[in-house]
Amino acid sequence: MGDLWHVLRGRGDGVRIGLVAVLLTDGTMRKLRRVLDHRRTPRRLDLGRRTTPHAWPSGVHDSLAGAALLLAVALFSASALAAISRSDPPTQAPGRILKPVSAFADINNDRRRSVALFEEMGKVIQSPRCLNCHPRTDRPTQGDAMTPHLPIVTRGVGGLGAAAMHCTVCHRAANFDPAGVPGNPRWSLAPVEFAWQGKTLGQICRQVKDQKRNGGRDLPALIRHMGQDDLVGWAWRPGRGRTAAPGTQAEFGALVQAWADSGAHCPVGR
Repeated sequence: MGDLWHVLRGRGDGVRIGLVAVLLTDGTMRKLRRVLDHRRTPRRLDLGRRTTPHAWPSGVHDSLAGAALLLAVALFSASALAAISRSDPPTQAPGRILKPVSAFADINNDRRRSVALFEEMGKVIQSPRCLNCHPRTDRPTQGDAMTPHLPIVTRGVGGLGAAAMHCTVCHRAANFDPAGVPGNPRWSLAPVEFAWQGKTLGQICRQVKDQKRNGGRDLPALIRHMGQDDLVGWAWRPGRGRTAAPGTQAEFGALVQAWADSGAHCPVGR
Protein backbone atom coordinates (compact mmCIF):
# COMPACT_ATOMS: atom_id res chain seq x y z
CA MET A 1 0.00 0.00 0.00
CA GLY A 2 2.84 2.39 0.92
CA ASP A 3 4.68 1.70 -2.34
CA LEU A 4 1.52 2.25 -4.38
CA TRP A 5 0.84 5.56 -2.66
CA HIS A 6 4.43 6.64 -3.37
CA VAL A 7 3.94 5.91 -7.09
CA LEU A 8 0.74 7.95 -7.18
CA ARG A 9 2.12 10.94 -5.28
CA GLY A 10 2.53 12.96 -8.44
CA ARG A 11 -0.69 11.85 -10.11
CA GLY A 12 -2.99 14.53 -8.74
CA ASP A 13 -5.47 14.69 -5.87
CA GLY A 14 -8.33 13.31 -7.96
CA VAL A 15 -6.56 10.04 -8.76
CA ARG A 16 -5.44 9.57 -5.15
CA ILE A 17 -8.97 10.24 -3.89
CA GLY A 18 -10.28 7.73 -6.41
CA LEU A 19 -7.79 5.12 -5.17
CA VAL A 20 -8.81 5.69 -1.57
CA ALA A 21 -12.46 5.37 -2.61
CA VAL A 22 -11.76 2.01 -4.19
CA LEU A 23 -9.81 0.74 -1.19
CA LEU A 24 -12.39 1.96 1.29
CA THR A 25 -15.23 0.53 -0.73
CA ASP A 26 -13.35 -2.76 -1.04
CA GLY A 27 -13.02 -2.88 2.74
CA THR A 28 -16.70 -2.07 3.11
CA MET A 29 -17.52 -4.86 0.66
CA ARG A 30 -15.55 -7.37 2.74
CA LYS A 31 -17.45 -6.32 5.85
CA LEU A 32 -20.68 -6.59 3.92
CA ARG A 33 -19.79 -10.13 2.89
CA ARG A 34 -19.15 -11.09 6.51
CA VAL A 35 -22.47 -9.64 7.60
CA LEU A 36 -24.29 -11.38 4.81
CA ASP A 37 -22.54 -14.68 5.53
CA HIS A 38 -23.74 -14.37 9.11
CA ARG A 39 -27.26 -13.50 8.04
CA ARG A 40 -27.37 -16.42 5.62
CA THR A 41 -26.94 -18.87 8.50
CA PRO A 42 -30.25 -20.70 8.59
CA ARG A 43 -32.57 -19.74 11.44
CA ARG A 44 -35.66 -21.47 12.62
CA LEU A 45 -38.74 -19.37 12.76
CA ASP A 46 -41.61 -20.42 14.96
CA LEU A 47 -44.71 -20.57 12.80
CA GLY A 48 -46.97 -22.30 15.25
CA ARG A 49 -46.47 -26.06 14.99
CA ARG A 50 -44.05 -25.78 12.06
CA THR A 51 -40.56 -24.35 11.94
CA THR A 52 -38.77 -23.56 8.74
CA PRO A 53 -35.23 -22.46 7.94
CA HIS A 54 -34.83 -18.85 6.83
CA ALA A 55 -31.99 -17.49 4.72
CA TRP A 56 -31.25 -14.61 2.43
CA PRO A 57 -32.18 -15.36 -1.20
CA SER A 58 -29.16 -16.75 -2.98
CA GLY A 59 -28.81 -13.75 -5.32
CA VAL A 60 -28.84 -11.02 -2.69
CA HIS A 61 -25.29 -11.60 -1.45
CA ASP A 62 -23.74 -11.46 -4.91
CA SER A 63 -25.93 -8.54 -6.01
CA LEU A 64 -24.96 -6.35 -3.08
CA ALA A 65 -21.30 -7.24 -3.42
CA GLY A 66 -21.43 -6.43 -7.12
CA ALA A 67 -23.16 -3.13 -6.42
CA ALA A 68 -20.37 -2.19 -4.03
CA LEU A 69 -17.79 -2.99 -6.69
CA LEU A 70 -19.65 -0.90 -9.30
CA LEU A 71 -19.74 1.98 -6.83
CA ALA A 72 -15.96 1.70 -6.40
CA VAL A 73 -15.41 1.80 -10.15
CA ALA A 74 -17.74 4.79 -10.56
CA LEU A 75 -16.01 6.72 -7.78
CA PHE A 76 -12.58 6.00 -9.20
CA SER A 77 -13.60 6.93 -12.77
CA ALA A 78 -15.21 10.20 -11.72
CA SER A 79 -12.20 11.14 -9.62
CA ALA A 80 -9.75 10.26 -12.37
CA LEU A 81 -11.68 12.33 -14.94
CA ALA A 82 -11.73 15.26 -12.52
CA ALA A 83 -7.97 14.95 -12.08
CA ILE A 84 -7.40 14.90 -15.84
CA SER A 85 -9.56 17.96 -16.43
CA ARG A 86 -7.73 19.89 -13.69
CA SER A 87 -4.09 18.84 -14.06
CA ASP A 88 -3.69 17.92 -17.74
CA PRO A 89 -4.52 20.87 -20.04
CA PRO A 90 -6.25 20.13 -23.35
CA THR A 91 -3.80 19.49 -26.18
CA GLN A 92 -4.22 19.08 -29.89
CA ALA A 93 -1.74 18.32 -32.60
CA PRO A 94 -0.82 21.39 -34.68
CA GLY A 95 -1.90 21.41 -38.30
CA ARG A 96 0.30 21.99 -41.32
CA ILE A 97 1.26 25.50 -42.39
CA LEU A 98 -0.79 27.34 -45.01
CA LYS A 99 1.03 29.52 -47.51
CA PRO A 100 -0.03 33.17 -47.31
CA VAL A 101 -1.77 34.84 -50.25
CA SER A 102 1.43 36.77 -50.97
CA ALA A 103 3.17 33.50 -51.87
CA PHE A 104 1.09 33.35 -55.06
CA ALA A 105 1.62 36.95 -56.15
CA ASP A 106 4.31 36.04 -58.67
CA ILE A 107 1.88 33.89 -60.71
CA ASN A 108 0.91 36.34 -63.45
CA ASN A 109 -1.84 34.25 -65.04
CA ASP A 110 -5.12 34.73 -63.16
CA ARG A 111 -6.40 31.24 -63.91
CA ARG A 112 -3.18 29.55 -62.82
CA ARG A 113 -3.01 31.70 -59.67
CA SER A 114 -6.65 30.93 -58.87
CA VAL A 115 -6.10 27.18 -59.27
CA ALA A 116 -2.96 27.34 -57.14
CA LEU A 117 -4.88 29.20 -54.41
CA PHE A 118 -7.63 26.57 -54.38
CA GLU A 119 -5.05 23.80 -54.21
CA GLU A 120 -3.68 25.48 -51.11
CA MET A 121 -7.24 25.71 -49.73
CA GLY A 122 -7.46 21.97 -50.38
CA LYS A 123 -5.08 21.34 -47.47
CA VAL A 124 -7.96 22.39 -45.22
CA ILE A 125 -10.89 21.13 -47.27
CA GLN A 126 -9.41 17.63 -47.60
CA SER A 127 -8.22 17.40 -43.99
CA PRO A 128 -10.01 14.96 -41.64
CA ARG A 129 -11.47 17.92 -39.74
CA CYS A 130 -13.60 18.83 -42.76
CA LEU A 131 -14.08 15.49 -44.50
CA ASN A 132 -15.38 13.73 -41.35
CA CYS A 133 -18.46 15.97 -41.38
CA HIS A 134 -18.89 15.90 -45.16
CA PRO A 135 -19.41 12.12 -45.63
CA ARG A 136 -20.79 10.56 -48.78
CA THR A 137 -23.00 8.20 -46.73
CA ASP A 138 -25.40 8.83 -43.86
CA ARG A 139 -22.77 7.77 -41.31
CA PRO A 140 -20.01 10.24 -40.41
CA THR A 141 -16.40 9.33 -39.81
CA GLN A 142 -14.24 10.40 -36.89
CA GLY A 143 -10.66 10.95 -35.79
CA ASP A 144 -7.56 11.61 -37.85
CA ALA A 145 -7.87 8.10 -39.32
CA MET A 146 -11.46 8.87 -40.46
CA THR A 147 -12.88 5.63 -39.10
CA PRO A 148 -16.67 5.06 -39.05
CA HIS A 149 -18.35 6.90 -36.19
CA LEU A 150 -18.84 4.96 -32.99
CA PRO A 151 -21.41 4.58 -31.59
CA ILE A 152 -23.24 3.91 -34.83
CA VAL A 153 -25.24 6.98 -35.83
CA THR A 154 -27.09 8.12 -38.91
CA ARG A 155 -27.61 11.49 -40.58
CA GLY A 156 -31.28 11.94 -39.67
CA VAL A 157 -33.41 14.96 -40.58
CA GLY A 158 -31.35 18.09 -41.16
CA GLY A 159 -28.11 16.25 -40.39
CA LEU A 160 -28.92 16.31 -36.66
CA GLY A 161 -29.05 12.54 -36.13
CA ALA A 162 -31.88 10.07 -35.67
CA ALA A 163 -34.79 11.04 -33.42
CA ALA A 164 -33.57 8.96 -30.49
CA MET A 165 -29.88 9.73 -31.10
CA HIS A 166 -29.53 13.41 -31.92
CA CYS A 167 -25.97 14.69 -32.25
CA THR A 168 -26.47 16.91 -29.21
CA VAL A 169 -27.01 13.88 -26.97
CA CYS A 170 -23.21 13.55 -26.89
CA HIS A 171 -21.88 16.65 -28.66
CA ARG A 172 -22.46 19.63 -26.40
CA ALA A 173 -21.73 23.34 -26.85
CA ALA A 174 -17.98 22.89 -26.44
CA ASN A 175 -15.32 20.17 -26.61
CA PHE A 176 -15.23 17.81 -23.61
CA ASP A 177 -11.58 16.87 -23.65
CA PRO A 178 -11.54 14.40 -20.70
CA ALA A 179 -13.71 12.07 -22.80
CA GLY A 180 -12.44 13.26 -26.20
CA VAL A 181 -15.89 14.37 -27.37
CA PRO A 182 -15.91 17.35 -29.75
CA GLY A 183 -18.57 20.01 -29.44
CA ASN A 184 -20.15 23.13 -30.89
CA PRO A 185 -23.63 24.65 -30.33
CA ARG A 186 -24.52 23.84 -33.96
CA TRP A 187 -22.90 20.40 -34.20
CA SER A 188 -24.38 18.50 -37.17
CA LEU A 189 -23.52 16.82 -40.44
CA ALA A 190 -23.23 18.79 -43.65
CA PRO A 191 -26.16 18.08 -46.00
CA VAL A 192 -25.61 15.10 -48.28
CA GLU A 193 -25.45 17.51 -51.24
CA PHE A 194 -22.25 18.86 -49.65
CA ALA A 195 -20.53 15.45 -49.52
CA TRP A 196 -16.77 15.73 -50.14
CA GLN A 197 -15.44 12.31 -49.21
CA GLY A 198 -14.32 10.24 -52.19
CA LYS A 199 -14.12 13.25 -54.53
CA THR A 200 -11.17 14.89 -56.22
CA LEU A 201 -10.23 18.45 -55.32
CA GLY A 202 -11.49 19.64 -58.70
CA GLN A 203 -14.87 17.98 -58.10
CA ILE A 204 -15.10 19.58 -54.66
CA CYS A 205 -14.21 22.97 -56.15
CA ARG A 206 -16.99 22.80 -58.72
CA GLN A 207 -19.39 21.63 -56.03
CA VAL A 208 -18.42 24.48 -53.71
CA LYS A 209 -19.32 27.02 -56.42
CA ASP A 210 -22.62 25.35 -57.31
CA GLN A 211 -25.37 27.10 -55.35
CA LYS A 212 -27.56 24.02 -55.68
CA ARG A 213 -24.92 22.06 -53.76
CA ASN A 214 -23.52 24.67 -51.37
CA GLY A 215 -26.59 25.86 -49.51
CA GLY A 216 -27.47 28.61 -51.99
CA ARG A 217 -24.34 30.64 -51.24
CA ASP A 218 -22.88 33.06 -53.78
CA LEU A 219 -19.16 33.81 -53.61
CA PRO A 220 -19.41 36.60 -50.97
CA ALA A 221 -21.52 34.31 -48.75
CA LEU A 222 -19.10 31.46 -49.34
CA ILE A 223 -16.17 33.66 -48.27
CA ARG A 224 -17.98 34.60 -45.06
CA HIS A 225 -18.96 31.00 -44.37
CA MET A 226 -15.48 29.59 -44.77
CA GLY A 227 -13.63 32.48 -43.18
CA GLN A 228 -15.91 33.39 -40.26
CA ASP A 229 -18.42 30.64 -39.46
CA ASP A 230 -17.86 29.31 -35.93
CA LEU A 231 -18.72 25.71 -36.80
CA VAL A 232 -16.19 25.78 -39.65
CA GLY A 233 -13.77 27.39 -37.17
CA TRP A 234 -13.98 24.33 -34.91
CA ALA A 235 -11.58 22.65 -37.38
CA TRP A 236 -8.79 24.78 -35.87
CA ARG A 237 -9.92 24.05 -32.29
CA PRO A 238 -10.67 20.31 -32.42
CA GLY A 239 -9.51 19.44 -28.90
CA ARG A 240 -7.47 16.65 -27.40
CA GLY A 241 -6.26 13.87 -29.68
CA ARG A 242 -7.05 15.54 -33.01
CA THR A 243 -4.84 17.34 -35.51
CA ALA A 244 -6.00 20.89 -36.18
CA ALA A 245 -6.70 21.96 -39.74
CA PRO A 246 -3.70 23.61 -41.45
CA GLY A 247 -3.02 27.27 -40.72
CA THR A 248 -5.72 29.40 -39.11
CA GLN A 249 -9.27 30.22 -40.12
CA ALA A 250 -8.22 33.79 -40.87
CA GLU A 251 -5.47 32.56 -43.21
CA PHE A 252 -7.91 30.16 -44.85
CA GLY A 253 -10.46 32.94 -45.28
CA ALA A 254 -7.84 35.14 -46.95
CA LEU A 255 -7.07 32.34 -49.42
CA VAL A 256 -10.78 31.93 -50.20
CA GLN A 257 -11.07 35.69 -50.79
CA ALA A 258 -8.04 35.73 -53.11
CA TRP A 259 -9.35 32.65 -54.97
CA ALA A 260 -12.67 34.39 -55.58
CA ASP A 261 -10.97 37.65 -56.63
CA SER A 262 -8.86 35.77 -59.19
CA GLY A 263 -11.87 34.21 -60.89
CA ALA A 264 -12.66 31.22 -58.62
CA HIS A 265 -11.16 28.76 -61.10
CA CYS A 266 -10.98 25.04 -60.32
CA PRO A 267 -8.28 22.43 -60.82
CA VAL A 268 -8.79 20.45 -64.03
CA GLY A 269 -8.37 16.68 -64.22
CA ARG A 270 -8.15 16.31 -60.44
